[in-house]
Amino acid sequence: RTVGVRIPDNPISRALSERLGHPVLSTSIPQDEECGDPSAFADEYAGIASLLIDGGEGDGIPSTVVDLTDSRNPEIVREGKGELI
Repeated sequence: RTVGVRIPDNPISRALSERLGHPVLSTSIPQDEECGDPSAFADEYAGIASLLIDGGEGDGIPSTVVDLTDSRNPEIVREGKGELI
């Protein structure tokens, strides 16, 4: 019953949401050492994914995850990309 919200700093993701006029519902995929290589994604998900947008190679740095389910005590679940303030 918990929902995760991600606000990506990615021009393709932002343009899709903007053009659609609403957020995009998606899921994460397991990441490995080749998580930034678009051709690895294409090979791995051929026949499974309906569409793959090649946005170039990623930096491989995972997002920071903050649990806000207890508004008085936010908890950093995973420190990654992004500045903690």
